[in-house]
Amino acid sequence: VAGCQNEESVRSVAADEAVRIYSEMMAVETINVSKSLGPYSAAKRVGGFLFVSGQVGIDSATGKLNSRGFEAETEQAMENIRNVLTAAGCSFSDVIKSTVYLKDMDDYGAMNVVYGRYFTEGAYPSRVTVGISNLPARARVEISVVAYKQVLSSG
Repeated sequence: VAGCQNEESVRSVAADEAVRIYSEMMAVETINVSKSLGPYSAAKRVGGFLFVSGQVGIDSATGKLNSRGFEAETEQAMENIRNVLTAAGCSFSDVIKSTVYLKDMDDYGAMNVVYGRYFTEGAYPSRVTVGISNLPARARVEISVVAYKQVLSSG
C-alpha cells in the first residue's frame, strides 16, 4: 500500500508539472515593433510558434512604401519580417511557412530572387504564392511567415 501512495504522489507531481509547462507554452504573447497599418499585431507567439502578420515594403523610418522598384519593395518587406523575428528572439532559420501575395504574378521571378537570399538553400520554408488584385498602401508584395522555436521550460 505504501508503494501505491508513493506512486500516486509521483503521478500527481508529474501531472501538475505537465499542466504548468503546457500553460507556459500556450500563453499568448503579442510582438509589436512599429506602427501597423490597421488594428492588428505584428506577431503573436503561442507556445513555440510565432505568427507574423503580412509585411509590405514600408520603411519604418519614413512610414512610406519603398519606391525604388519591385525588388527594393520586396527587400523592405523581408527586412520588416527580420525586425519582427528578431524582436521575438527568432531568425529566418526558424521560419517554417510563408505566404506571399503578389499584385502581379509577372513579378514572381524577381520576388524569388530577393526572397531566396533570406533563407539557406535547401532549407527553405514551405510557401504558397497568391496573385491578388490589390494590397494595403498600394504595395505590390506582402509576405507573412510562421516561425517555430522550441519553448524551453523555465523550471
